[in-house]
Amino acid sequence: SFPAHFGVNQMVPVPETIQKRLQCIISYFDSPSLPIRFAFAYGSGVFSQETSGPEHFKPPISKKGGKKMIDLIFAVQHPAHWHAVNMNLHKSHYSVLARMGGSVVLAWVQRLGAGIWYHPYVTMGDELVKYGVMDVDTLCKDLIDWDTLYVSGRMHKPVALITTDARVRLAQQVNLTSALRIALLLLPERFTEVELYTRIASLSYTGDFRMSVPGGENANKVRNIVIGQREEFRRLYGGLMRSLGTLALEEIQSGHFIIVQDASPKTKVDYAMRMPQRLRELVQQHYLSHPNTHEAFARFSLSRKDDTLHRKPDDTAALEGDLTDFWGAVVAQPDFEKVLLTNIGSIVRGPAWGQSIKGVYTAGLGRTGKYVLAKVGK
Repeated sequence: SFPAHFGVNQMVPVPETIQKRLQCIISYFDSPSLPIRFAFAYGSGVFSQETSGPEHFKPPISKKGGKKMIDLIFAVQHPAHWHAVNMNLHKSHYSVLARMGGSVVLAWVQRLGAGIWYHPYVTMGDELVKYGVMDVDTLCKDLIDWDTLYVSGRMHKPVALITTDARVRLAQQVNLTSALRIALLLLPERFTEVELYTRIASLSYTGDFRMSVPGGENANKVRNIVIGQREEFRRLYGGLMRSLGTLALEEIQSGHFIIVQDASPKTKVDYAMRMPQRLRELVQQHYLSHPNTHEAFARFSLSRKDDTLHRKPDDTAALEGDLTDFWGAVVAQPDFEKVLLTNIGSIVRGPAWGQSIKGVYTAGLGRTGKYVLAKVGK
């Protein structure tokens, strides 16, 4: 069990009116046969942004009050079974193709992309909803290892928790700490609070084709999120920043501060060795493929054992010898930041494409087309 205060930073407050709307939506799935282990809402339908895209502007047909679309993620224990039950209760949420497929097809499609099955433009009561369903094991692994950065990246930013789970709460704390460390590796010694949050919020958009194609995501999306949700970012990361012990505030003029970080090689090595497993593997493989760049790369390439790619253990032995020399050389490379961003992009790119393509099957051509047109209208 966890202390009562563990993960309290994740409990980002939202207006009572929003909470009531979220509880009303979740009540449509309130059935013993539709158990939801973990659920959260995100996006401009829940949190303020400086501007919002048109896909969140149009209310459901049954309500002309201008409510924004609510985006949700549900993590469940057995997605294929959950879909089979949900399809009986909410048949209209599924495309004709999805309804024709059997349980084997459902399970296979569920695993494609980032492992999320989205139902966009669903009317529930007087709400317009987009909800995604995923395996809770897939969620926890992505939060810890950054396998896809699809949902873990969304959870770098403020989300409104609806149904909580202790295991997910622990994995999310790991995810937030990882995002903070990676952002610090990409920032200079001195930076502003907004620059920190912008770097964190931008990680999951690195390599996402929707940020670069015409009609994709709003080019100002990251800025809009950070400016509109600064207090929520402070709640998420303030305690984690203090617990690192490597950051200090410096007053540059009355009431105005900048953040100064310990940018020593020792601290950077510690951050790098604690990177999420998928990212650490990719960065390590990049430099091992260039053994002539530094003698530490060649030495480590010859001496490494099978377990050198595993998650960093808690004991200090992992900070010694060839492994420490290797990462010390890595963080000193002039292209380290570029390599880091390139490999974050390679993690994001595939699942982002996969999710977009499989939407035709899971949501149907009509709803998918409607979503794309809303994006083009930005």
